[in-house]
Amino acid sequence: MRTTGSPAAVEVSEDRPLSNWYLVASASLGSLAWLVHIAAMPALVPLACETGRSWPLHLATVLNALVAVVGLIASYRARARVAERREARAVDDGAHRLRRSIGRDLLERGAHWSTYGVVLNWLFLVLILAEHVPVLVVDACPP
Repeated sequence: MRTTGSPAAVEVSEDRPLSNWYLVASASLGSLAWLVHIAAMPALVPLACETGRSWPLHLATVLNALVAVVGLIASYRARARVAERREARAVDDGAHRLRRSIGRDLLERGAHWSTYGVVLNWLFLVLILAEHVPVLVVDACPP
Protein backbone atom coordinates (compact mmCIF):
# COMPACT_ATOMS: atom_id res chain seq x y z
CA MET A 1 0.00 0.00 0.00
CA ARG A 2 1.35 3.41 -0.84
CA THR A 3 0.05 6.89 -0.36
CA THR A 4 -0.18 9.50 -3.04
CA GLY A 5 -0.43 13.08 -1.83
CA SER A 6 -3.10 13.49 0.81
CA PRO A 7 -3.70 10.99 3.62
CA ALA A 8 -7.12 10.20 2.15
CA ALA A 9 -5.64 9.02 -1.17
CA VAL A 10 -4.44 5.47 -0.50
CA GLU A 11 -3.81 3.09 -3.33
CA VAL A 12 -4.37 -0.57 -2.48
CA SER A 13 -2.23 -3.13 -4.25
CA GLU A 14 -4.07 -5.32 -6.74
CA ASP A 15 -1.75 -8.24 -6.00
CA ARG A 16 -4.06 -9.90 -3.48
CA PRO A 17 -5.73 -13.11 -4.72
CA LEU A 18 -9.32 -13.21 -5.85
CA SER A 19 -11.58 -14.56 -3.12
CA ASN A 20 -13.49 -17.78 -3.70
CA TRP A 21 -16.59 -16.03 -2.37
CA TYR A 22 -16.19 -13.20 -4.86
CA LEU A 23 -15.80 -15.59 -7.79
CA VAL A 24 -18.76 -17.77 -6.82
CA ALA A 25 -21.00 -14.83 -5.91
CA SER A 26 -20.25 -12.96 -9.12
CA ALA A 27 -20.90 -16.12 -11.16
CA SER A 28 -24.21 -16.87 -9.45
CA LEU A 29 -25.82 -13.42 -9.18
CA GLY A 30 -27.52 -13.78 -12.56
CA SER A 31 -29.03 -17.17 -11.72
CA LEU A 32 -30.31 -15.89 -8.38
CA ALA A 33 -31.85 -12.86 -10.08
CA TRP A 34 -33.53 -15.14 -12.63
CA LEU A 35 -34.95 -17.36 -9.86
CA VAL A 36 -36.32 -14.32 -8.03
CA HIS A 37 -37.78 -13.06 -11.30
CA ILE A 38 -39.48 -16.40 -11.99
CA ALA A 39 -41.02 -16.38 -8.50
CA ALA A 40 -41.92 -12.69 -8.38
CA MET A 41 -43.68 -12.30 -11.72
CA PRO A 42 -46.65 -14.62 -11.01
CA ALA A 43 -46.91 -13.23 -7.48
CA LEU A 44 -47.15 -9.66 -8.80
CA VAL A 45 -49.88 -10.33 -11.39
CA PRO A 46 -52.77 -9.95 -8.87
CA LEU A 47 -51.34 -6.61 -7.76
CA ALA A 48 -51.08 -5.48 -11.38
CA CYS A 49 -54.66 -6.55 -12.03
CA GLU A 50 -56.01 -4.81 -8.92
CA THR A 51 -54.33 -1.51 -9.76
CA GLY A 52 -54.87 -1.79 -13.50
CA ARG A 53 -51.21 -0.95 -14.08
CA SER A 54 -48.34 -3.19 -15.07
CA TRP A 55 -45.58 -1.17 -13.38
CA PRO A 56 -44.96 -3.80 -10.65
CA LEU A 57 -44.08 -6.31 -13.36
CA HIS A 58 -41.80 -3.82 -15.12
CA LEU A 59 -40.15 -2.88 -11.83
CA ALA A 60 -39.47 -6.51 -10.94
CA THR A 61 -37.86 -7.08 -14.34
CA VAL A 62 -35.70 -3.96 -14.13
CA LEU A 63 -34.48 -4.73 -10.60
CA ASN A 64 -33.64 -8.34 -11.42
CA ALA A 65 -31.95 -7.35 -14.65
CA LEU A 66 -29.82 -4.87 -12.69
CA VAL A 67 -28.73 -7.63 -10.30
CA ALA A 68 -27.71 -9.77 -13.28
CA VAL A 69 -25.79 -6.81 -14.76
CA VAL A 70 -23.95 -6.34 -11.44
CA GLY A 71 -22.94 -10.02 -11.57
CA LEU A 72 -21.86 -9.60 -15.18
CA ILE A 73 -19.70 -6.57 -14.36
CA ALA A 74 -18.14 -8.28 -11.34
CA SER A 75 -17.33 -11.39 -13.39
CA TYR A 76 -15.93 -9.33 -16.24
CA ARG A 77 -13.70 -7.36 -13.85
CA ALA A 78 -12.47 -10.60 -12.26
CA ARG A 79 -11.73 -12.00 -15.71
CA ALA A 80 -9.75 -8.90 -16.69
CA ARG A 81 -7.82 -9.05 -13.41
CA VAL A 82 -6.93 -12.71 -13.98
CA ALA A 83 -5.76 -11.90 -17.51
CA GLU A 84 -3.48 -9.14 -16.20
CA ARG A 85 -1.99 -11.50 -13.64
CA ARG A 86 -1.41 -14.19 -16.26
CA GLU A 87 0.55 -11.71 -18.35
CA ALA A 88 2.58 -10.62 -15.33
CA ARG A 89 3.41 -14.23 -14.45
CA ALA A 90 4.40 -15.01 -18.04
CA VAL A 91 7.01 -12.25 -17.89
CA ASP A 92 8.35 -13.57 -14.57
CA ASP A 93 11.86 -15.04 -14.76
CA GLY A 94 10.92 -18.32 -13.04
CA ALA A 95 12.85 -17.72 -9.82
CA HIS A 96 9.93 -18.75 -7.61
CA ARG A 97 8.93 -22.07 -9.16
CA LEU A 98 6.94 -23.47 -6.21
CA ARG A 99 5.07 -20.23 -5.69
CA ARG A 100 4.43 -19.93 -9.41
CA SER A 101 2.89 -23.40 -9.65
CA ILE A 102 0.57 -22.72 -6.72
CA GLY A 103 -0.22 -19.28 -8.11
CA ARG A 104 -0.86 -20.75 -11.55
CA ASP A 105 -3.45 -23.16 -10.10
CA LEU A 106 -5.18 -20.27 -8.35
CA LEU A 107 -5.13 -18.24 -11.56
CA GLU A 108 -6.60 -21.11 -13.56
CA ARG A 109 -9.41 -21.51 -11.03
CA GLY A 110 -10.06 -17.78 -11.17
CA ALA A 111 -10.01 -17.84 -14.96
CA HIS A 112 -12.57 -20.63 -15.11
CA TRP A 113 -14.94 -19.12 -12.53
CA SER A 114 -14.76 -15.64 -14.00
CA THR A 115 -15.39 -16.94 -17.54
CA TYR A 116 -18.33 -19.03 -16.31
CA GLY A 117 -19.64 -15.94 -14.54
CA VAL A 118 -19.53 -13.80 -17.68
CA VAL A 119 -21.26 -16.45 -19.81
CA LEU A 120 -23.88 -17.40 -17.22
CA ASN A 121 -24.74 -13.83 -16.29
CA TRP A 122 -25.25 -12.96 -19.97
CA LEU A 123 -27.48 -16.02 -20.33
CA PHE A 124 -29.61 -15.19 -17.30
CA LEU A 125 -29.86 -11.52 -18.27
CA VAL A 126 -31.22 -12.56 -21.67
CA LEU A 127 -33.66 -14.96 -19.97
CA ILE A 128 -34.93 -12.25 -17.62
CA LEU A 129 -35.49 -9.87 -20.53
CA ALA A 130 -37.08 -12.59 -22.69
CA GLU A 131 -39.50 -13.48 -19.91
CA HIS A 132 -40.64 -9.86 -19.86
CA VAL A 133 -41.70 -9.84 -23.52
CA PRO A 134 -45.16 -11.37 -22.80
CA VAL A 135 -45.81 -8.58 -20.27
CA LEU A 136 -45.25 -6.06 -23.06
CA VAL A 137 -47.39 -7.93 -25.59
CA VAL A 138 -50.22 -9.65 -23.69
CA ASP A 139 -52.55 -8.15 -21.11
CA ALA A 140 -51.95 -9.91 -17.78
CA CYS A 141 -55.53 -9.46 -16.58
CA PRO A 142 -58.36 -11.28 -18.37
CA PRO A 143 -61.52 -9.21 -18.87
